[in-house]
Amino acid sequence: MLNKIFKYISKTRFWIWFAKTFISNFTFRIFGYPEFPMEKHKFIYGAIKNSLKFTKLSKDKDYIFAFVSRDTKSLAYKIIGFFSDWTHAGIMNFPDIENICHMQKDGIKTTYLLDLLKTVDNFAVIRYEINKENLNIAHKRIRNAFKNNIQYDYGQEINFDKFYCSELIWYYGKELVLNKNFKLKEIKGRKVFTPDDVFESGEIIFLYTGKRKLKYSKREIKEG
Repeated sequence: MLNKIFKYISKTRFWIWFAKTFISNFTFRIFGYPEFPMEKHKFIYGAIKNSLKFTKLSKDKDYIFAFVSRDTKSLAYKIIGFFSDWTHAGIMNFPDIENICHMQKDGIKTTYLLDLLKTVDNFAVIRYEINKENLNIAHKRIRNAFKNNIQYDYGQEINFDKFYCSELIWYYGKELVLNKNFKLKEIKGRKVFTPDDVFESGEIIFLYTGKRKLKYSKREIKEG
């Protein structure tokens, strides 16, 4: 019953107004400064470059990349952190290695990676194996999202008219990613793909959590 009520409310004009006005601004930090050590950005670039070297040698396999992040001092994390490790997700190495592509409150955007890292405490890069002939299909999906000026999905529901942050990753790799864990999950009747699902469904090639542990991950974690 509660799920049906939320599904109804999430499609109303009031909810869209409320989410844009208040929830989208919950990313501000309550206190302190971001903790990600900026000198580690070179390891992120290195991890992606090493993966791309492999794809040049492979005749039939390639990779697409995603990131997950969290700002543990933000109000959003204080709310979401009760049931999730990560609060944001996006696409790495698109359109190039120095930029990321992600959903913001005003739609799909590209952001300089270093600018994003200045706002987070923890960060991880995940790669997904796909067949080489499907790489152009994945990239075309994102180019089309920009062309259509896809907006943020405040209803947090899987559809391809609007996206929330991790839904963009699902759209990017849907039916292309070879990892069987890259799939939707159902929570109280709603099919979702969360930032935690992004983290759990691919190969981690970079991870920084500092002194903070991941509370909900089911996989063996190794920093670096």
